[in-house]
Amino acid sequence: MKKIIIFSFILLLSFNVSGKGIKYPVDEIPGELLINAKAIVRKSSQHFTISSIDEGKLEITTAITIMNKSGLRYSVFIEGYNKFLKIRNITGTYYDKFGNEIKKIKSDELYDIPSISGYSLYEDNRVIIHDPEIEDFPFTFEYSYTVKFDGFLNYPTWHIYDDYNISIQEKDLTLTAPSDDFVRFYYQNLDAEPEKTEKEDEVIYKWQISNVPAIDEEPFSPSIRNFSPGLFLAPVNFSIGGYVGNMATWVDFGDWIYELGKDKNTLSEETKEKVKGLIKDATTDVEKINILYKYMQDKNRYVNISVGMGGWQPFEAEVVDRLSYGDCKALSNYMKSLLDIAQIESYYTIIRAGSEASNIISEFSMNQFNHAILFVPIETDTLWLECTNQKIPAGYIGDFTDNRDALVIKDGYSDLVRTKSYSMDENVQNRIIDFNLNTNGEGQAKIETNYIGLGTENVYRLVDLPLVDNKRYLYENLKIADFTIEEFNYSVDRKIIPEIKENINLMVKNYGSVMGDRIIVPVNLMNRIETIPKRIKERKTNIVIRRSGKEIDSINYNIPEGFSLESMPKDVTINTKFGEYKTEYSHNNNVLNYKRTFLMKKGEFSPEEYNEFREFFMNISKADNSKFVIIKI
Repeated sequence: MKKIIIFSFILLLSFNVSGKGIKYPVDEIPGELLINAKAIVRKSSQHFTISSIDEGKLEITTAITIMNKSGLRYSVFIEGYNKFLKIRNITGTYYDKFGNEIKKIKSDELYDIPSISGYSLYEDNRVIIHDPEIEDFPFTFEYSYTVKFDGFLNYPTWHIYDDYNISIQEKDLTLTAPSDDFVRFYYQNLDAEPEKTEKEDEVIYKWQISNVPAIDEEPFSPSIRNFSPGLFLAPVNFSIGGYVGNMATWVDFGDWIYELGKDKNTLSEETKEKVKGLIKDATTDVEKINILYKYMQDKNRYVNISVGMGGWQPFEAEVVDRLSYGDCKALSNYMKSLLDIAQIESYYTIIRAGSEASNIISEFSMNQFNHAILFVPIETDTLWLECTNQKIPAGYIGDFTDNRDALVIKDGYSDLVRTKSYSMDENVQNRIIDFNLNTNGEGQAKIETNYIGLGTENVYRLVDLPLVDNKRYLYENLKIADFTIEEFNYSVDRKIIPEIKENINLMVKNYGSVMGDRIIVPVNLMNRIETIPKRIKERKTNIVIRRSGKEIDSINYNIPEGFSLESMPKDVTINTKFGEYKTEYSHNNNVLNYKRTFLMKKGEFSPEEYNEFREFFMNISKADNSKFVIIKI
């Protein structure tokens, strides 16, 4: 996307009142800010004051107009705090579309609750929440609060866009720091020289922007954080929980992480002997890794423990060994400790996880991570070990952490390394169906699907579900209009690129349409593309296909006795830069064979290519909805 330049030294924005107490009337919003907007930031003012390497405060005042239901979540006040940061002086007021005050937040309407994740044993993180339960659109929510810091690892970031379909009327950031070299800056797609004021013992910076229209979310858009203009702030020296560090470079920051985990990989002599016994017959490092990884998975369960420095520091391997649980940091450190006994080199690694996570800024060293895994360099290749998942094979990380930069922690020489990118042949759904049609247009379907690599991501969780839950999932998610499940089962092959085989027997009802002596039958039983990317007059964002993948469907339709094939569709071949699509038909011994192959190619494409991209899906959808006709003899 073209670099966006948005900066103004002077803001002359006035919320003129037409009567006493009137604030933020909607009719004062410039027309261009209403276009495609689910919400408009009327005012966002942040003042970040750094007193020392471990003390500071952030004062925030925000007013946001909620235009419709899709923007409603921005009317909910929700802020987290913990041992190192506290929330103070919360105030809030709601206004109707005319700018009349609706109500103020009362102290007993602020709910202070633990922020406990589903797999957490204990955390000291908490959140303060207020939901106004207002849906009389449009309305405006104005709130203020102060954050007091007792230790720093991160400084606030200043994104122009926090989400698609939100426009900005006025936004500013003021930074007060002890000296000119106390803070480092990184500008992402933003040309913005700040107003700068120097005093005897501090320096003050101020950035301002105004009247920025919303960006409409479009099909296959990139994460807005990947291109939104923004300012990243980071310390040179920092201190939190009594641990002092430096993050001027990735090596410096890695050294701090290394010190947090130092001397935490000791295991008992009994465990050491057990480990040696497990691997005594293994002849290669890969065999040893597989054995110890499976041992780690079977012995432990993932439980998040985030108390004090627990958000960044693993607890001791001996504790994991004794209690048989740990979070991502503790389990990765534990797995490293097992490999140490086997004399296999491995490195604790931090990463930004999430299947749709935005990219980190590799050229700017700061804490941009939320997860820990293990990096194992072996002679033939590199293995990445995800230590929080008890089901996946050793070396498979899936879409949770694939194809992104991770900081491999080494004493004195930490560096960014790219995780595995899965190829098209490692993201496959291969389905074979035998379909016995009857004279009523119904039929018996025997479906065998082989999921490979990333194709297993949505299926892994089904494997160990109780039968009743599994059946419920199939009824809710199989893309067949009317069917009855008669039998199903799963089997797993725990290779480094895993495979899951799914077998389902169905009775499919009301499938073919009976028209006198003819039955009209759709060729694609359960994998049609029915949603076409919407028409866009002038696309703004790049088209992003994050991962390559392959779908292969082969269906054998057994035509009932007394009927013959009257017509079948023609073969279709579509080749584009975005992917390929092919259908093939054949007819032999009263069996219609249909094969569909659909390939998507990873890549990023310009907005000007969107019409071609949309046409690709339109042509696929048309072919997917083809039908064949059988006729009574």
